[in-house]
Formats: sequence, structure tokens, C-alpha cells
Amino acid sequence: MQTMGYPQSVSFVGFFAILIISVNTQDEFPYTIIEEIPHDSTAFTQGLAIHENQILRSKGLYGSSGLSKLNITTGLSLLDTSIESSYFGEGITVFDNRVIMLTWRARVGLVYNLDLQRQGQFNFSTTRNEGWGITHNGTHLIVSDGSEYLHFWDPYTLEEVGRIRVMYNGFFAERNLNELEYISKDNVVLANVWYRDYIAVIDISTGVVLRRDNFAFLKSRFTHTLGSSAVLNGIAYDPSSELYYITGKLWSKIFVARKNNCGQPTCNRRGKRYED
Repeated sequence: MQTMGYPQSVSFVGFFAILIISVNTQDEFPYTIIEEIPHDSTAFTQGLAIHENQILRSKGLYGSSGLSKLNITTGLSLLDTSIESSYFGEGITVFDNRVIMLTWRARVGLVYNLDLQRQGQFNFSTTRNEGWGITHNGTHLIVSDGSEYLHFWDPYTLEEVGRIRVMYNGFFAERNLNELEYISKDNVVLANVWYRDYIAVIDISTGVVLRRDNFAFLKSRFTHTLGSSAVLNGIAYDPSSELYYITGKLWSKIFVARKNNCGQPTCNRRGKRYED
């Protein structure tokens, strides 16, 4: 197994450069919220993916974990499957027409076909021997486990072939990495960070956190107060439309976003602020 290490020494100039690119203000927020999709507020969302113009969602908690296909417009469930009550469901990704789902502490992954029929299961290990988030870059599965490491797995043998440590501002480990989504056009992974309102944008060739994008303002778009467990968790990207889908645990909405061109987090489809 190869360990992809972060450079041990960082020059002052290099550190300063990393510091500058890692900080973004609300005025520089890079996404525009263009739509809200209704979502089941009882779903303890653990993973989100887009495939063939449908949303795939996994949910957790013992006795309530499962996998669903959702209508991408209405958010209504099209197909559901539950998993054994002994498993706590975690993240999902779609690779080679297989849906791969992690479980939390059982060290077991589950494999489904696109009709959500179980095809098999496998054992895995990680830094913490837990499963949290999973995505892929076309070559490797990329897995988080709540530590500051991203683990790279062979997508067919499902064995680890390498890992990289994720660092913020050069010296600070970005721990509690959770749900993941790979963006091929930027060669980055977007990562939820447990109990944080930001999404970390990670260069997967170096492990450097390029930005922390603050999504705290999404909480103001609910008419009710979110509970302490209702944290930001769930990122999916549709390369055909270049839209991002963002939600959380026990959230009643999935937010649809695109890269911002109006300089504010609340724009309409014409790129103007809602207030204009």
C-alpha cells in the first residue's frame, strides 16, 4: 500500500499562498442556489449521487438504513430498499453500473445493481476501520472514514492501493471528512466535514484544501429550526447539467446549485440576486 504524504516542509511564501487561496468570503461565494427540491425530512442522509437523471440517496441509523432512487424534480421516492438492522448505512457511489454502499463500523460494504438489488458484499479496512463517504474518479474509489485521510481503492478488488492526508492551510489536518463527491473537470473532491457548515474543496493530487465553502446560510431557508443532528451532509454533481445537489441529515430540502456568476449565494437563473 502506498501512502501519499504531504510535504514536510513548507516555505513561508508557499504557506502564504495556500493561506490566501483557502479563504473565501460570503461575497465570493462560488455557488448560486437556483432551485429547492422537496426531501424526506425523516431520512438521515449519508450519501447522495446522480445517475441517469435520478437521485440516489443512502440513509443511516440502525434499523432505518437503506437506499433509494428519487425523482430529480419532485424528490419523491421511485424505489426503496432497506438493509439489515445490524448495519448503519453510510455513503454511496455508482461505478460501472454498480451502486457501492458503505456501512459505518461493521467494516462491510454492500454492492447493488441499478435496480437496487443486492449483488454481494465485501470487507474493508481504513485508518479508523469505519466507512463514512465514498466517490470515485473513474480509476479509483475514494473513501473517507472520519479521519483526515482519503483512501484510494481498486474499484474491482475493493482493496486499498493508497491514501492521502488532507491538510488545510499547510499545517492543519482536515479531520471528520464525511460525504464525498469527485468533480472531474477540476480534479477535486468536495467533502462534507461532520458538524461543520462548510464543504472542503480538496485537490486530490496533493491533499491540499483549496477552499472551505460556507453553506451556513442554507439554514435560513427552512421555516423550522434544525435539530443538532440535522447537519450538512450530502453532495452530488451532475456533469451533464453542471449542477450541484446539496442536502443534509433530516433536511426537508435538496438544494440545487450552479457555479456563481453574480457574487452572491442567492441568485436566480438569470444570475441576479433574488432581492433585485
